[in-house]
Amino acid sequence: MGRKQQLRIDWQNDKTPEILLASPGPDESGIYEIEHFTGRLCPLGNYLAIAIVTDCITYNGFRSNSQAAHFYENSYTLGLIDPRTGKVERMMCTHSPIYKQYRHIPNFKSILFDTDTENTLFYSFQIDSLIYQTDFKNNTLQSFGLAGHPMNTDYRETNTFEEATNNYKEDYKKFGSYRYLKYIPETKVLFRNFYHGEPSCGETVQAYKNQTLVAEFNVPDNFRIFGYSAPYYYAYGKPDLDTENMIIYKFKLEI
Repeated sequence: MGRKQQLRIDWQNDKTPEILLASPGPDESGIYEIEHFTGRLCPLGNYLAIAIVTDCITYNGFRSNSQAAHFYENSYTLGLIDPRTGKVERMMCTHSPIYKQYRHIPNFKSILFDTDTENTLFYSFQIDSLIYQTDFKNNTLQSFGLAGHPMNTDYRETNTFEEATNNYKEDYKKFGSYRYLKYIPETKVLFRNFYHGEPSCGETVQAYKNQTLVAEFNVPDNFRIFGYSAPYYYAYGKPDLDTENMIIYKFKLEI
């Protein structure tokens, strides 16, 4: 086993907090931090891709409609880290155009993503029915995907950080959203989970192959596909904290 090394993320920012607050902008790496909702770290080319977010008090989606539009159109959601140095070498993936329809929904602004470990990045957002596929090497971009149904998309808009924080648990249960994206390279199938929201509160998985929806099936809450060993796909569920048991599912998908 090789020597373990702790990797500290270097945002390559040389500006003080006071300067950043006075003159923030989407290209200022110093206003970003790791986004913990997605909880993903994936290889992409020579980099590690990780979700990022900014909740800078002077650059966000709340201050005015004009600034909210600028925030969603220009702020980044994904950072590329050099695993040798820990430096954030590039920020990419602005919010999709669907956010032009909503100005203040910070509880549903997270990116979902996965890679094929080489040059292809798949990503989407919590309220976007489309999935985006980009070739990192050639910078090409395609989109595909069908909206989940049924989904409660009558999202509540909020005007302050405090209001959004107070509403988070209720919003997450009440409204539908896309919650998970996983690509299986062995079968070239891309899975996406969506939550219906109230009143049904169920969860469904969509399966795409060659950008075409090939299967859709209902699953238990927190059902997350993580791998494949022929002929089965494997997923984990929400742990049973009372019995301290981990739930593992396996299933076949004939397409």
